Amino acid sequence: MQFIRNLLVLALPIVAVSCTPKPWEVNIKTNLTNSSETISTQDLEILNWLSTYRDSVNKTMSKVIAKTDVDLLTLRSRGKITLEQETQANLGRVAADYVQQAADNYMISQFGSLSHFTILNHFGLRNSISQGDITLGKVFEVMPFDNELVILQLTGSQCDSLFNFISTLGGCPVASLELKLNDSTYTDAIIRGLKFDSRKSYFVATSDFLLGGGDNFIMLKHPKKIHKTGILIRDILIEGFEREFSQSGRINPKKEPRVKQTSTIK
Repeated sequence: MQFIRNLLVLALPIVAVSCTPKPWEVNIKTNLTNSSETISTQDLEILNWLSTYRDSVNKTMSKVIAKTDVDLLTLRSRGKITLEQETQANLGRVAADYVQQAADNYMISQFGSLSHFTILNHFGLRNSISQGDITLGKVFEVMPFDNELVILQLTGSQCDSLFNFISTLGGCPVASLELKLNDSTYTDAIIRGLKFDSRKSYFVATSDFLLGGGDNFIMLKHPKKIHKTGILIRDILIEGFEREFSQSGRINPKKEPRVKQTSTIK
């Protein structure tokens, strides 16, 4: 993926992009102000040179890395999230599970222990993936930004603030965490099968965007410790899709939401 990023950095300052482009598409256009202007030989050489990169990028982004039998949907409407919306937003659960696995692999390799749970934001996933082929280009549409996986050590108090904030939202993509909500507060939090203990600290996998307080996750801005992995979440998604598809021949998003309103729980 570093090749693609370098290509885009090289090409985009020189080319114009269509008004509704894919985040990875390079559409070459001339900057002529009127029809009487002509393109110099040097300009044509530049355009021909760039077209090679355009074709290379477009060919790479058309590569099929997996297939899905169902639509992988992200949340698009603003406002408090309902249980129905949280249930339908299955792409968030897929992404959180892949990030959790990557965070666990990193923590085991560096410290010999697992991370505790994963938190992402629904609106960090910018597009849904329709049933059928999953290409590299589609993953770039889901995650066009170079967001990095970070692992934060949070105090119990900071986790309590985090869970209460998720309650005001109505939900968000999580893994290894179950929250039961009552209106705008949480009544129970289960982390890897164990009840949340506010006296303990926890290692939480998330993005550097949320670490910076993005989407109002301000309680993440000052953790006890920060482990910057250098791993892009987009690359985690690509590797996750490839791995799951090679192992099972399909992508199987979990149907059960992990954040639930207490009134809906029997």
